[in-house]
Amino acid sequence: MAKKKKTDFDVESILQDFADLPDPRSHINQRHLLGDVIVISIMAVIAGAEGPKAIGVWAKSNEDWLADRLQHPNGIPSHDTIGRVLKTIKPSAFQVCFERWIKHLSGNRDKGKLDVIAIDGKPLRRSHDKAADLGP
Repeated sequence: MAKKKKTDFDVESILQDFADLPDPRSHINQRHLLGDVIVISIMAVIAGAEGPKAIGVWAKSNEDWLADRLQHPNGIPSHDTIGRVLKTIKPSAFQVCFERWIKHLSGNRDKGKLDVIAIDGKPLRRSHDKAADLGP
């Protein structure tokens, strides 16, 4: 893996915090590492991808960046593979790992206070804008 730049995303923290996520796939069908699929999916969703096809497109367009950070022994998974893997994961198990990762991010402060921000996109869509009388 390449040396992490100061402004680079900490892929290792995702891999670490999702390491105990149960992989429900048969050992026969594990061409792609679960951690790689999880990292790709989380990164793509943060970048605005909605659904497996968009995640696959994001992964292909960022293949060089991902190659420096993930193992992906069989290349980038297809959107079909991404969709199948995500469908098999138990939501409650994913939630535990995701919450651990968010706590890891919010507790990993170098200097000063870092704010945790919502990544659900509502501010981008202006669905919650008191000045425009939108939202609660």
